Amino acid sequence: LIQTYDQKAKHYDSDRDVNRATRYYFDCSYRAIESLMDDTSRDTVHVDMPVGTGKFLIHLRQRGSSHRMICIDLAAGMPAVCADPSRQTGADLVLSMGDAYRLPLPDNSVDVFTCLRLMHLLPKASWPQVVGEIRRVLRPGGLMIIELRNALRGVTCQMLVAAFRSRR
Repeated sequence: LIQTYDQKAKHYDSDRDVNRATRYYFDCSYRAIESLMDDTSRDTVHVDMPVGTGKFLIHLRQRGSSHRMICIDLAAGMPAVCADPSRQTGADLVLSMGDAYRLPLPDNSVDVFTCLRLMHLLPKASWPQVVGEIRRVLRPGGLMIIELRNALRGVTCQMLVAAFRSRR
């Protein structure tokens, strides 16, 4: 799995940006997550794992978020791709290698933890361990946001494709 994402890293965003429905899905997803994170301040510590190419965190920076952002990914290629736009946009992201089962963070050190598009890649039996590890690093009252890829996402994207095609 790590090798696959390392190999895909340079073209990951362009390969996934295939149609307006997919772009619309990600836009809606980002806005929904942003609304949950509405009360972040400059002192907020936010971890995103897996960071992938950093698209979500760079999106938050471009929308004015100024809190500390830590990017964690197991595939070295993804944070490497994330580094360029981070520098170019002044996003100032902290890039780190890490494992969902053993996060490289101290206990009670994170205010917001986003885990987008990961869980479907892991065995369901390991989900409690991953969630437990996220809980370990969250401060009391911290916010954990986990997005699960599921059949509804696929159905939603297909409905959007049909709706966009009917508008042509």
